[in-house]
Formats: sequence, structure tokens, C-alpha cells
Amino acid sequence: MEAQTFTTASWVRVSTWTLILVGLYLTSLYDYLLFHTLVELFSILIAFGTFAIAWNCRRFMDNTYFLFLGVAYLFIGGLDLVHVLAYTGMGVFPGHKTNLPTQLWISARYLESLSLLIAPAFIVRAIKKRIIFIAYILAVSLILATIFYWHIFPDCFVEGLGLTTFKKVSEYVISFILVGSIVHLFKHKKDFNKNIFWLLISSIVVTIGSELAFTFYISAYGFSNLAGHFLKAISFYLIYKAIIESSLVRPYSLIFRTLKKNEEDLNKLNLELEKRVEQRTAELQKEIVERKEVQNALLKSRAMLQSVFDGISEPLLLLDKNLTLKTLNKSAVKYYGNKGRDALGKACYRAFKERSEPCEECVIASAVLEGRHGDFERKGFMDPERLERVVIYPVKRKSGGNGSYIIRISDITESKMMERRMVQNEKMASLGVLISGIAHEINNPNNYISVNIPILRDYLKVVMPIMDEYAKKYPDLEIMHMPYAEFREDAFELLENIQHGSRKIKSIVQDLKGFSKPGNHKTIEKVDLKPAVEKVVSFCRSKLESNVKTFNVHIPETLAEAAVETQFLEQVLINLLINAAEAFDHSADESSMVDLSVSMNAGRKNQLVIEVRDNGKGMDEETLEKVFDPFYTTKSLEGGTGLGLYIVHNLVERMGGQIEVESTLGQGTNFKVILDLN
Repeated sequence: MEAQTFTTASWVRVSTWTLILVGLYLTSLYDYLLFHTLVELFSILIAFGTFAIAWNCRRFMDNTYFLFLGVAYLFIGGLDLVHVLAYTGMGVFPGHKTNLPTQLWISARYLESLSLLIAPAFIVRAIKKRIIFIAYILAVSLILATIFYWHIFPDCFVEGLGLTTFKKVSEYVISFILVGSIVHLFKHKKDFNKNIFWLLISSIVVTIGSELAFTFYISAYGFSNLAGHFLKAISFYLIYKAIIESSLVRPYSLIFRTLKKNEEDLNKLNLELEKRVEQRTAELQKEIVERKEVQNALLKSRAMLQSVFDGISEPLLLLDKNLTLKTLNKSAVKYYGNKGRDALGKACYRAFKERSEPCEECVIASAVLEGRHGDFERKGFMDPERLERVVIYPVKRKSGGNGSYIIRISDITESKMMERRMVQNEKMASLGVLISGIAHEINNPNNYISVNIPILRDYLKVVMPIMDEYAKKYPDLEIMHMPYAEFREDAFELLENIQHGSRKIKSIVQDLKGFSKPGNHKTIEKVDLKPAVEKVVSFCRSKLESNVKTFNVHIPETLAEAAVETQFLEQVLINLLINAAEAFDHSADESSMVDLSVSMNAGRKNQLVIEVRDNGKGMDEETLEKVFDPFYTTKSLEGGTGLGLYIVHNLVERMGGQIEVESTLGQGTNFKVILDLN
């Protein structure tokens, strides 16, 4: 039965094409210009259709070879369209004769042959769609410029003489390139389905025949030109058919084959029984028995299909092309709850959303209505806290076309969380190695500083008495534009600042080592919080005042003493203040402002609240979600490593506190640190 159906379908297809070709030939006898326009428009539509199918099916193609061809044929079709408009007799480009359409033709064929030669390279190589588009746009623009603007494209046809040598040689060169593309394809034969491979080879062979036909004509309306256009249209159709067969492969398409065959057998048996009931009454019982057997087989087939559906742990739905629910497995009924129990026979949007028409922007609805495969991720339909992957599988009918669609819903929440944890673990491992290396590299030069500071202090103690004696003789002595007394005091103060900075570096290095080798804890001492905060403000003031117009500090005089890890607290404040200073696109904007507020929580005893607020560029939701992730930064490569806020978050947690962040894009950011003091 299948062989007979195939033979009938093949005969119909051959007959149809024969009638089309004969009709086109008769059209050429009536009006060659009309024939040429019809054939070229057919090829152009095929080219554009090839692009449309390849582009829309790009997500589930076996390889990107066909996507590259689809993009190529979009631009080849565009050149052919200009060729049609320029053809002799169309009148679109006055003053031009046969040479212009011949130039456009040969340029389009060069573009086509080179594309077919290059395309196999993308079977095993990822395609960068933007670069391919830009390359073809530039190529076509250059071709059109050489023909219409610069007029430097070689002549291809001379009136009265026929084709030029350049045109004839080009046809042979193009044929040679096409032969090369066939050789290239044979090297990748194993990467193609057998039928698709021979469709591609046949298309290229027919294209070669077309090119050779175009080497003989001496008139744009000659027989050789006619044959060449016929062969070109056939080659385009074969490419189109190859891309259709490669792009529209449908999983689950054989699930219903047995069921459909049983239904067809049953219908055939019913028809035979109706015809024979009056003539052979004696055989009627036997026919009825056979009919019942087929019905039982059909019921068993349906039951088996339903059991297969129910045996799958993920929700499965069967929709027809009108989005009507035909079957749900047990998992789907459980997934949708009460709505799932009464859903059969209803459209999905009516059953689950109580709508009168399909939902806007619904990927399932658009995929079913367009008859294509679909695959996307979404928030849980029934539980927005979950993540789901939805796949739409079109099921092809035996007679052709898509009759039903299987929808599979998979819960991918755990796998996504596992994936994120793996990424986080990798980041943490990298962070440990990085911190260990940074600590070592910073510690060495800092040792030089810390060792030399006492020596420099001793030098100053020796030199200063001499300077003091000299200053007594010259009371107006100034050094570095400062009175001597001020200079003397500033020199020792600078030395103290350097020593404080060195100790700060050493403390930070010790903290970094603590990150790479957790388990080392600092001794917590009771300290006065106000001087500790003021010291950080003094340290960061120059950076803030260079970036921000207004810097406000609010520290109460009665800030209590508390047992905290002072170095941790200082590092948190420094990071938050420097981060706030860098939250502005323009330095010293008149409206730029940073506020530091330190206070005790009035509602809870012994709770310290630190707030750093700016009115800078702010953050969007995506940035807010990742702001404390290691190595995540929105700054340039020179601007940050993405570790500052990550370290702040960890330090606050190690101090037993919590950090909160609020931000609005374009309005500013507020970081709040809350610490429970002992």
C-alpha cells in the first residue's frame, strides 16, 4: 500500500512539473519577456523561501550548512530580482540594453557558486550570523556599485556580436567552482542524510548545466537562454527541497503510525462491508468478526499509546492544530490540577487561562499555528518559583502536513540550581588561588615599606634638631611653601600616615589569606567606633571629593564602644565609600552626592546601622541579583575585578551581620549594613 501511494504521489508530482514546464515553454513562445519574468520570479521566491525556512529552523538544524545557504540565497535572490527588472524590454533602467542584465546575471552566479563552495566549511563550524550578513551586504553593495555607479564591471554582452569573452570564460569558471563544491560536499557526505545529499548534488549538477547553456546564446531571447533559465529554476527548487527535508525533521512523528494505519484499515474494511452486505450475506458474520478484531486492535493501540504517555513522568499534552487538547498523561493532569481534569476537548487557552483567544506572545501557540518545532524556557506555569523547559514536537501525518503537536514540560529548577552551584564553586576555587597569589605579591613590597619606616624616623630624629637650630636663627624659614614649624609637624604626620597605611595593607593581606585559608580568626577587642569610622572617612575623603560634589557624614557624638573586628569594619566602609564615589559617569557633577550615616538602631539594643547612599547611575534588576557575586563587575577591565562587594558581603557575614542594597536605575543606590554588637 505504501509503495502504491508513493508511486501515485510521484506520478502526480512528475505530471505537475511537466505541465508547469510545458506551460512555461508555451509562454515563451507567446511572450519571451513574460516567460523570463515568471521563471526568474519563481527562482527568486524559491531563494527567499529557502532563507525563510533555514532562518526559522536554525535552532534545531543538524548543522549550520543550510543556515549559511539560506542567508546566501537571500542575497542571490536579491541580485536576481534586480536582474529581472533590468532585463531587456522591462523598461525599468532606461538607456540600458542586454549588457546590464547579463552583468547582473553573471555576478549573481559568481555569488551563488562561491557560496556553494564555501558552505561545507560550516558543517562542523559555528556560524556567526551577523558577520555573514555583513559580508553578503558588502559583497552585493560592491557588485551593484561596480555596475551602476563606477561602471567598471566588465562587459558581458555586445549588441550584434553576442556574449563577450569575459562572459563565456566566467560561465566556465563558475562551472569549475561548482565542480569544486561537489568535491567539497563528497568529503562531508557522512554528515548528510542520503536523500538530502543527493538533492544537493543534483542541484549543483543542474546549475552547471544551466551555466554551460548560457555560454552559447547570442540573443537574450534565444533557445540557449531559455534552456538555461529552465535549468536554473530546477536547481533552485532542488536546493529548496533539500533545506526543507533537513529543517523539518520531527521527533515523535512515528508514534501514531500504527494507530493511523489501524484507523485506515478499519475505514477500508467498513467501506468493503457496506458494498458487500447485500450480495454476500453469508460472509457478513466473518467480516463483522474481522471488523471487531481490528477495532480491538485499535483500542489496544490507543490503550498502549495512553499507557506510554502515562508512563512518562513529565507532563505531556497532545494538541491539534487548533490548540485543542486531545490527550493528557497522568503527570499533566496532576500538574494542572482541577483544570487538567476537565481540559480534554477544550482549547488550551480556554482550559487553563479561561480566555476566548490564544494568549499574546505564547510560544506554544505560535509554534503550533506556524507548524514548527519549538523549544524554550520559562517560569513555572503553575508555580512561578520553578523553572521549566517546554518542547513542542510536531507529529507529521502519513499523507503529509502536521496533524498534532506533543507538548513536553520538564522541571529544570534543580538542574539550573546545580549548574549555578557548579559555576559558583569554580569561581570560589579560582578566588582562593587568586587571593593567595595577591596576598603573596602585596606582602613582599609592603615588607620593604614597614622595615624602612623606623629607619626613616630615626633619620628624621637626627636631622630635625639640626633643622630646629637653623630655624631659630631664621624665624621666617619656609620649606615646601610652609612655615618650618608646620613643615616639621607635617613630616612626622606623613610618616605616621605611611606607617598606618603599611599596617592597613598588612591587615588586608592577612584578611585575604583568611579567605584563601579559612579558619584563622582575629582577636576581637572593644573599640571606640567613632574614631574608627572617622579614620576611614579621612582615608577616603580625597577620592570622594575628586569624584563627588557633595560628601555628607553623619556620626553621632554618643556612638558607643563595641567589640568588633575593627579591620573588617574599616575594609567594609572603604569598599562601600569608594564604590559610591565611582557610581557617577562624570567627575564632580554639580548634583552628585554621597551620604555616610552611622547610628545605633533605635528599635533594637546594641545594633549598629551603617548606610552609604549615592545619587549616581544606579543598577537594574539583573545587576542587583549579581552585585555580590565574585568577579562580577559593570566596570571596564581597568576599573575593577568584581571582588570588592563580594568581599564586603563575606566580611559582614563573618561579623555576624547582614547587608542590604536598594537601587533604582538612573537615581542612585543605598547600601545598608546592620551589625549586632556584643
